[in-house]
Amino acid sequence: MDAASPPVPKMAPPAQGGSAVARLKRAVADALPRAVLVRQGSPKRRRVALTFDDGPHALTDAYLDVLERFGARATFFVVGKSCGAHLPALRHAVARGHELAGHGFTHTAFPKLDAAALRDELDRTAALLPPARAGRRLVRPPTGATSLRSLALCARAGYTTVLWSRDSDDCRTTSPDDVAARLAPERVQAGDIVLLHESQTWTLAALPRVLEGLASAGLELRAGENVAHAASAALAHRALWASPSHRANMLRRDFDRLGVAVVRDGRGEVWAVETFASDLR
Repeated sequence: MDAASPPVPKMAPPAQGGSAVARLKRAVADALPRAVLVRQGSPKRRRVALTFDDGPHALTDAYLDVLERFGARATFFVVGKSCGAHLPALRHAVARGHELAGHGFTHTAFPKLDAAALRDELDRTAALLPPARAGRRLVRPPTGATSLRSLALCARAGYTTVLWSRDSDDCRTTSPDDVAARLAPERVQAGDIVLLHESQTWTLAALPRVLEGLASAGLELRAGENVAHAASAALAHRALWASPSHRANMLRRDFDRLGVAVVRDGRGEVWAVETFASDLR
């Protein structure tokens, strides 16, 4: 790792088993609107979202070269304090069609921050990046740590939190073979959001095998704008219908600041809630 980019904390090993608390947290997370939190894209199209955390870094251009060779596009979740030393790499990423999003300014776990400090982390990083392509900005919390409070604060600030559905585990190994095996085509599904990391030579070494395998399986390798963000801003008009008989009386849809549509009937009663939807294109 180059001197300009100090090491960032790695994620803890994955939890073993599923405690009642873990299951409860997952159930609550799954109930949140996808404008607030997204873990996976739509399986209806054979697309995979490639995401890289913890950059930019001296190796970023090498990652870009490999992605370009395979015609792949990715989302780079970058640490704000590292951006100043690697502005050319960020410009190269944008010029090659990749997406940049925030990963915190100091790589501090969001649940540890108060509201003002979290907003500062979001805003200072966003100020260094191009405007979001699809309305709401994406953010990936450092180490993937979230709480209902941090998710709500990010959503209120205009961000969709993006986690992942397929972890390469590249931060728990130094073997390119391990990374490639973890992302073998039979282990990756359409709609997966794949977690990888920058600054690691073994990840870079595994990347050609990973991309070749996924492409040979007919999976389109896209940035989060096309998979994760489209899903978070609106996956397939997912709705909770309270009274289908009121459909003919629908008069309007009110969109709140979280991107959630509240559908009301002629009497003003809420009869449906759905995530704001735009087609996956």
